[in-house]
Amino acid sequence: MAVVLPQCSVEDKSDPVAAADADCVSSWAMGPEEAGMNWDDDLAKPKRALVLGEDLERFAVVELEERIGALEAEIGRVRREIAAKQAHKAAAAKLFDD
Repeated sequence: MAVVLPQCSVEDKSDPVAAADADCVSSWAMGPEEAGMNWDDDLAKPKRALVLGEDLERFAVVELEERIGALEAEIGRVRREIAAKQAHKAAAAKLFDD
């Protein structure tokens, strides 16, 4: 989509008030999309949060495999936390049993 901008007749084009009064648009007033830039292309897209019980029909096989990997990693993290808590509890029990 081509955007045609009127020429400014204002001497000082850096003055937004004068430019607005003259009913013209200069490059300083353009957004990034009009200037041919899309800042979102350079940003990493955040991963969707994993929701338990979510309908899996709409996911591709690769996404389902990634989901399994994320769930297995989370299971390992939870098991390590359980082991740490059990070790802490056992150490406390040993301290008070003596």
